[in-house]
Amino acid sequence: MLNNFRIFLKATSIIIGTIVGVGIFGLPYAISRVGFLIGIPLLIILSGAILCLHYLYGEVVLRTRRKQRLVGYAKKYLGNKGKMIATLSVVFGLLGSQLAYLIVGGKFLHFISRNILGENLLIYVILFLVVGSLVILKDSTAIANVEFLMSIFLISVILLIFFAALPQIKSQHFATIEPSNTFLAYGVILFSLSGVVAIPEAIEYLKKKRRKQYKRVIGIGTLLPHLLYVFFIVAVVGLAGQNVSESAITNLEGFLGKNIVITGAIFGLVAVITSFITLGSALMKMLWYDYHLPKILSWLIISVAPLVLFIVGFRNFITVIGAVGAVMGGINGILIISIYQQAKKKGDNKKPGYSIKLPKIIKWGLVTIFLLGVLYELFYFLN
Repeated sequence: MLNNFRIFLKATSIIIGTIVGVGIFGLPYAISRVGFLIGIPLLIILSGAILCLHYLYGEVVLRTRRKQRLVGYAKKYLGNKGKMIATLSVVFGLLGSQLAYLIVGGKFLHFISRNILGENLLIYVILFLVVGSLVILKDSTAIANVEFLMSIFLISVILLIFFAALPQIKSQHFATIEPSNTFLAYGVILFSLSGVVAIPEAIEYLKKKRRKQYKRVIGIGTLLPHLLYVFFIVAVVGLAGQNVSESAITNLEGFLGKNIVITGAIFGLVAVITSFITLGSALMKMLWYDYHLPKILSWLIISVAPLVLFIVGFRNFITVIGAVGAVMGGINGILIISIYQQAKKKGDNKKPGYSIKLPKIIKWGLVTIFLLGVLYELFYFLN
């Protein structure tokens, strides 16, 4: 009984640790710009959309006998055109995510250790990259063990910040409303909520342990981080109002004290590196499984590419996560819905671990939300 519970926690933590990443630090800034009364309902709507996607993708994984990732599923169920779209979306999306983690992970490491290693940010970025990349070489069981321990710590620190902030929260900070910034918040929120790439990892771990708690693991692993986000947003926006910084934590020392802010920075570093590990593993396996590149070459590509992007000047993480969330997240969402429909008909396993019935109104509602987000972000970028 205890062993079953431990397996359930570890599988759930793979998803939790992937979702609770760098995006959480952009959320208070994005919500403060659009307004709490618009931002929180938007977060709830997108949380439901992401939960649907996770369930659909989980069913695709369970209906397919061969180990693959999104590109492989797109090829199998949508053909070469689907594979090409999925390749572009996944590669740019995951590399953009890894870049964002590298930017903020290096900054948090710098904030914590600058008295030891000096002020050169590149040193901290490289150190962060080396540690994360070495862990990526491990299998999903090792990643699950890391995520399990890290997730417990992350949840504890979010609650610490919330309860420390509670007596100082000002209700007037929640009154601002700025509908024109809705799509600015949309991209950051969508990026922050999604953990699609962790779904195959969690299912593989459960299969390895011969457990079939797929639906419960996906549901709790998805919704628990979303709930924690609300606590974090309330704490930071309630304290700082419109003065929220893009990294959320570093300007809270005057409210919470130095010790809590340093603890928050450590939390930030932990959150970022766990997601860096899981997403990097997913990208490496995509190159390894779907494109049949050697494992070491796949690992080198996912390790070096984010560093090159950082060195050439891509260093604004809010811009990066907004674009990745709206464009790549939206395209991936539409792809997963399309793949799911075909997997229902053509899947190898006719009796997967669970089955979802998606009403047409929900399907088209999700497609509309994702498509509008993609079009707006592209229009905004081009202008």
